[in-house]
Amino acid sequence: MTQIQVRLQSKSWKKLSEANDITWCERGTLTDGAAALKSAETPVEYVNALSQVNGFFAVVKKGRNGLFAAVDHIRSIPLYYVESKNGFLISDDAEWLREEINANEITRVARDEFQLAGYVSGHDTLYDGIRQLQAGEYIQVSQDENQRLEIEVARYFRFLPSGVENTDETTCEKNRLDNVVDECVNRLIEYAAGRQIVVPLSGGYDSRLILIKLKQLGYKNILAFTYGRPGNKDSKYSKEIAGALGVAWVYVPYTAAAWRSAGSSSEFRWYQYTASGLNSVAHVQDWLAVRELKNKSVIKKDCVFVPGHGAMAVFSHLKDVSEEFDREDIAEWLLKKKYNFAPPDVMSQELHNKIITNIDGILSYTASPISVITCWEWQERQAKYLVNSVRAYEFFEFDWWMPLWDRSFVEFWNKAPIEIRKNKDWYINYVIWVSGTEAEREIPKDNAKDVKKIRMSVYRWMLKENIFQGLVINMLRSVFRGRGQLSFEGIVGARRFSALTQRGYRLIGMLALDFIKDIDLYRDEAVKGSRRCA
Repeated sequence: MTQIQVRLQSKSWKKLSEANDITWCERGTLTDGAAALKSAETPVEYVNALSQVNGFFAVVKKGRNGLFAAVDHIRSIPLYYVESKNGFLISDDAEWLREEINANEITRVARDEFQLAGYVSGHDTLYDGIRQLQAGEYIQVSQDENQRLEIEVARYFRFLPSGVENTDETTCEKNRLDNVVDECVNRLIEYAAGRQIVVPLSGGYDSRLILIKLKQLGYKNILAFTYGRPGNKDSKYSKEIAGALGVAWVYVPYTAAAWRSAGSSSEFRWYQYTASGLNSVAHVQDWLAVRELKNKSVIKKDCVFVPGHGAMAVFSHLKDVSEEFDREDIAEWLLKKKYNFAPPDVMSQELHNKIITNIDGILSYTASPISVITCWEWQERQAKYLVNSVRAYEFFEFDWWMPLWDRSFVEFWNKAPIEIRKNKDWYINYVIWVSGTEAEREIPKDNAKDVKKIRMSVYRWMLKENIFQGLVINMLRSVFRGRGQLSFEGIVGARRFSALTQRGYRLIGMLALDFIKDIDLYRDEAVKGSRRCA
């Protein structure tokens, strides 16, 4: 008999009903359409219900003869599955699936992509046979009269902005965006319900917008924090922003020694393995700060972390994208911008072919190169790496919410004209405009652009003059990026960091390299850690 097995490892899952041989499990929070989703039975009903649901969630519904499961529009809570002749397995724990099918060899294409991009694209993971639901997807498994499985994986949502050329003031004016942001932050306020909201506050605009709106909408229990090498400019600006808004602020110093101690710990390897889901490099940036804040009891046990990740990040590199691009131009752009964490010689023809195939999949829904690249960024880097950073909060048993990935905010940008999406200045001017008071308007602007301009002007000069291109460019990367504001060289050791940087690796590629090389060690630490917490 063909079997359907469900294994949900996280303690956060809720089993809400068990009647008529139907079990409904959900994790996270669903709003605006949850009842319709729970009662749905056909693919049409599921898609209609999912098109209305907001929130951050994963759901699994299992009946006598089938199963339905879905992740939210940004895959904030991943689900993995295996289909074989003997049955169908689904879980939030990729490691359990790996053990069940005895998968021991990382595929070569996945290994290379993991190093170059920091994740494995599409439905793939590091191991052949273990698949993942992508952002905005559902899966339906049913049995025919001969008890053979029929499996359908489909999208109910795509971040696929339209190709509108002209600014429509009725849909893209600042007032309309302001109403959408108010709606999103009010949803956060309702979710937090008086609990302490903890905002990782950089010198940028997204976290600043969240903080401004929380203050304007009357929320009081707020803590902002930042981190980095002592004296770094982002921390200075973060403190000024929090001070201007009257928000409590904490600074966590990052040093190479602190990262060296953390990077060699069993706890850090445990986190990296469990957070990876066997498909992406664990996001480490917040991890050290969250551990420090917890150990010093600076934050409440029931607090809600609210990072500034959001839909605007999808458009951050679109200025040099042309609507005249063909599929090869799109692939070349992706390779240059998104596959650059390891040396170019890591790229194989098989991986290049896979990228082209994935591009063709998106092109079947839109002819716009800008929309293709936007969709890729959303479903790959944002969903699998940046949004996956919330695993750091979960690792220390904290809650989270992402108002700038709220479905309403995403839908606004899905309909925004191209010139607004390509030019972040419109959004920056909105954040400045919405500040509301003279004190808030004096909040300093993000300094990252100035640093980047200096770095890129040096790069361009070296390329133009064709002087020592390979070695010197990599040495410049080591100077500008290596010993940066977050002291990341401590994770792998300063000498090794410099050596790998000169070979063409960046931090994410280095972490991927070590993870793959010592994956058995990482796995053992995760098993030991899980047992301690059982």
